[in-house]
Amino acid sequence: MTTLLKDLYSPDYLNELAQAITAVYPTFEQQQFLDDCLIATWPDLKLMERSDQITTGLHQQLPADFTQAATIL
Repeated sequence: MTTLLKDLYSPDYLNELAQAITAVYPTFEQQQFLDDCLIATWPDLKLMERSDQITTGLHQQLPADFTQAATIL
């Protein structure tokens, strides 16, 4: 069975990402991030649509200042 590139952005990946961010930014709300990303249509989203959804989830919780957000990431 072939793995689709979009499936690299899996729920497991998102959970690991949330945990890694929380390790350096304790106020990061992991469950809210997962809820924001894993919307009902997640399985149907294409690679870039998933990327956009993740970006939106990150923007909602990380500082608006790019330098601060980049340091966290």
